[in-house]
Amino acid sequence: MPDVSRSTLYTRLNGTVPRNKAHEDQQNLTYAEEQELAQWISQMTRVNHAPSHSMVRHMAEVIQSRRVRNVNDEFVQYVNYKPIGDKWVSRFMNRHPQLQTIIPRPIEAARVEDTSYEALKQ
Repeated sequence: MPDVSRSTLYTRLNGTVPRNKAHEDQQNLTYAEEQELAQWISQMTRVNHAPSHSMVRHMAEVIQSRRVRNVNDEFVQYVNYKPIGDKWVSRFMNRHPQLQTIIPRPIEAARVEDTSYEALKQ
């Protein structure tokens, strides 16, 4: 069991909301939606299809649009969310340290030369 300070326990018992839930109204996704997105990223990574930042942003927009699926119709938009920004993914990754961004390394020049048409034909 993790060590939790007495003051944290005291404030929680007196009704203080945890930080991750206190600011949900200011975030693009709720805490539960972010957990769902983090789980999707982990699952995609386990099957060797790690999503790019643009894919993560698109999936966040899909999750966000599911909220209004039964409210909006094809002709009238009763609820409209602003699009998720470019820096949102990096802030999301900071909030979920179990996820990591991996920058692919460029293929070595020798390997590229060996995959030319002539080399493959031989």
